[in-house]
Amino acid sequence: ALEAPSAVQNVAAAPTSDTTAEITWTKPACDGSSFVTSYTIAIAGGGGTVAVTNPFQSSYATGLTGLTACSGYQVSVTAVNAAGASTPTVTTLQTPCPSFSLLTAATADDTAGTSGKMYWK
Repeated sequence: ALEAPSAVQNVAAAPTSDTTAEITWTKPACDGSSFVTSYTIAIAGGGGTVAVTNPFQSSYATGLTGLTACSGYQVSVTAVNAAGASTPTVTTLQTPCPSFSLLTAATADDTAGTSGKMYWK
């Protein structure tokens, strides 16, 4: 009987900007009764599904784009062979909030005593 692969190992998710991330993993300990033909990365929390169809590597990674800044995601990776999919391996991802420039200096000019101008950089 055909068997699905065991779970993918060492899944990690790291933001590369406030709207992109990289997902990495290593292959399952056991391919099951058939070679792994692809990996599926599912993103919960506003993402979608990414299929990675080149399973013949020693380490694996894929980029995610179109994420929302300041948001949390649940990322799962499964290995797929002719028998089906492995149990998902799940990790979390938090995209950072965009950085803004801070006010570095401010001065006020009150020459009339009742109104003035403010300058900032």
